[in-house]
Formats: sequence, C-alpha cells, structure tokens
Amino acid sequence: LSPRGKGQAQPTLPRLAWVQLLLLTTSSMSTLVNILTYDGSVSDSILNWFVLFLNLAYLALATRLCERSRAVGIFTLVVIAAFVALQLGLCFDQGCVGISVVWCALFGFSIIDAFCFQSQRLRFPADVVFLASVVLSLGTILYYGITEDLWPTSTAHFISVFLGAGVGLLKNRLLGPRHSRAWCYWDSYDRFQQLNEENTTAPAPVSVPTVAVV
Repeated sequence: LSPRGKGQAQPTLPRLAWVQLLLLTTSSMSTLVNILTYDGSVSDSILNWFVLFLNLAYLALATRLCERSRAVGIFTLVVIAAFVALQLGLCFDQGCVGISVVWCALFGFSIIDAFCFQSQRLRFPADVVFLASVVLSLGTILYYGITEDLWPTSTAHFISVFLGAGVGLLKNRLLGPRHSRAWCYWDSYDRFQQLNEENTTAPAPVSVPTVAVV
C-alpha cells in the first residue's frame, strides 16, 4: 500500500491562496446580491430601487440647472459613492440587507438642495420628479415604520435622512451661488445681527418743536 496522494502534485501555497481568494470572492458576491435584492424579496427590491431611481433622477436634473454644474456634479457623485459605501459597510458588518440607507440619505440631501436651490424655482421636469420622490420616499419610510421594527429599520431611515440633509447643507455652503437661497441657513443669523446693529446705531430722529399758530 502506498500513502494517499503519493505521486500526485501537492497544492502549493500560492494555489491555496488563490483558491481561498476565489471562495471569499464568491461568498462576497453572493452576499452582495442578497443585499441588493433584499434577500430575494421582489416587492422590496422594486419599491426601494424605484425610490432610489427617483432621487437620483432629481439630482441629475437639478445639477444641470446649477451655475457651477461641473463642481456640483462631482461633489454629488462623491456623496453618492460615500452613501453606497456606508450602506454596504453596514450590511456586511451587521448582516442586514437593502439599499434604504442610500436613498434615505439622498432624500435628505435632495430636500435641502431643493429648498436652498437657486433664486429661481425648479423647472420642469425637475420639479415633478422632486415632488414624486418626496411623496414616494415619505410613503416608503412610513410603510416600513408600520411593518418593520423601530430598530434598526426606521431608526436607520431617520438617521440617514438627517445625515443626507447635513451633507446637503455642506454642499450648498461650499458650492451654492451667493445670491441664492443656498446660503439661507448660514447667512440668516449674520443678516439678523447686521440689521440689529444698524437699528441700534442709527441716530435717533431729531424732534422739531412745533409752534401753534393762532
């Protein structure tokens, strides 16, 4: 009898490393598919991907109306990539599935972008897409608030909306045109202080005595 495997080539370290890498990649891809498809739930996938599409469509249309569309577009792409990385990091770490963190953050981002947009109103079709995204985003958050537990689903939704709103304020602070409402949050207090100082330092009106004519 001969030992098992005698005369056969034994796997080398590089080959074992490649096999482990392949298994890890396959496992990660399977997990990624489960995350993006809500673990095979068709209804959840359709609903959430459609909400994400509406928020992305609004941002694409609104960026074209900006005065500094190139810089705003690059900033928006970086923000989207950051939100996607946050979602995937949470899902891989906590074992959850879904893309709701992405579209909730983009929803908060879009709210600030629309409210502090420009001195002009949003034009068609950006206004229609924005209205549809607001209605559907709020409806979806309410739906999951009723059907899912407060923690972690609804909590993650609310935190993501506020996170996106904060990033939206930062974007409008850095890239918003000075004459627009993009500065409304940041300059309102300064303007109030300036008006208050002008009112307090203004000379008091001189009273002119009046003479009664008989």
